[in-house]
Amino acid sequence: MVSKEGTYIVNPDEEAIMKKKISEDSDPEIKALGEKMLSGDAGVYKFTNKEGDDMIAFYNPIKATGWGMATVAYQDELFAPVSNVLKIMVGISLLLTILISLGVLVTVNKAMAPLAVMMDEMHLLAAGDFRNRPSRITSNNELGALAAAVREMRQGVSNVMKQVSGSSESLAAAAEELNATTEQSAQASNQVANSIVNVAQGTNEQLEAVSSTGTAIEELNDTIQTVAGEADAAAAHGREAAEVARDGGKTLEQAIGQIKRIEQSTNESTEVVTALGERSAEIGQIVDTISNISAQTNLLALNAAIEAARAGEHGRGFAVVADEVRKLAESSQEAANQIADLIQQTRKDTDNAVAGMQAGSEEVRVGTQNIISMGESFRKIIEIVETVSGQVQHISSAISGMAANGEEVMGHIRIIGDASRKAAEEAETVSAATEEQSASVMEISNASDSLSKMAMELQNEISKFKL
Repeated sequence: MVSKEGTYIVNPDEEAIMKKKISEDSDPEIKALGEKMLSGDAGVYKFTNKEGDDMIAFYNPIKATGWGMATVAYQDELFAPVSNVLKIMVGISLLLTILISLGVLVTVNKAMAPLAVMMDEMHLLAAGDFRNRPSRITSNNELGALAAAVREMRQGVSNVMKQVSGSSESLAAAAEELNATTEQSAQASNQVANSIVNVAQGTNEQLEAVSSTGTAIEELNDTIQTVAGEADAAAAHGREAAEVARDGGKTLEQAIGQIKRIEQSTNESTEVVTALGERSAEIGQIVDTISNISAQTNLLALNAAIEAARAGEHGRGFAVVADEVRKLAESSQEAANQIADLIQQTRKDTDNAVAGMQAGSEEVRVGTQNIISMGESFRKIIEIVETVSGQVQHISSAISGMAANGEEVMGHIRIIGDASRKAAEEAETVSAATEEQSASVMEISNASDSLSKMAMELQNEISKFKL
């Protein structure tokens, strides 16, 4: 006999009663018999058991309880030709049927109370009512134990649901904290990622700047080398210029001496010409005296001619002499006039010469002063050139040192470039790792959101139960 769920109620194996279902039997033919018993129909089922024996089963439903009952016998025994055996078997079957029916009625009457309690517990369990209620189980048989087990199961489920409720509240709070923490971590990771990206970009820009600086330093170093060569050449030219300036100073000093001698000669010539002018003036005075004498002689000759004419024949010879004297006086007068003209022209020329000599003397004096000033300037130029030459030497030395420093700076820049390149690579690696971490944090954040939603849904579901 089995219940409507297929659980054995009556079975030759006492260990299977109320503990095992017919659908769980290891013999497939018994499972098939159980399906026919629970189908609600009556009939006969023939089969071969797992030992190889031919069996026959008569099954009938119990309408009141929904249970199924079957009587199983060996076909050889059931269909023996001996009628007595058949009668005995029929009688036994009938007796068994009666006894079983009576046992069923008794069992049903005893079992109904635990079953009712068990049904109530099941209904409460299905309704989600896990509140504690007083026990109404009075039977100590298997059904009573089953009802008590169902009640204990409901109480156990109640305790579990309470724990789950508390845990869900803690889980929801933890999920919210985790969500907030992951959001903060995500923001921090994003900020770190952005900072790393900025660092990578800054490092790349620094690397480019270092490369540009290195190129500029190399160009500057080349320029310094060129300037150093030009400074050396300038120093050499400065030394040559100083030497030329010193030679020019010496030549200028010689020129100053010659100019001074020219000035002295010019002054002496001016004095001579001035004296010549004075002598010409004296000669002019003498010529004027000669001209006066000639005029008087001419006048005396004229008077003598007049007196000779008065004397007649006696005065003819005297007239000739007077005429010759007149002619000589006129010639003297003409010569005196010519001499006067010459003296006048000579005086003019002498005056011009004196003026020219004086002007030349002034120009020579001014030129002398200029040359003397030029000499001072040359000395200053020599000093400046020598100073500049020394400074150019210092500049050349400084530029040479600068070139050496430039080489050293280039070495440091190369080191900085290598370090910046490595830093850029490390920054890119850290940036990639930070991006992966940000992605992981976002996944954790999404998971925490889902967990928080699941916790809220779990709380909503648990709130439907009565604890």
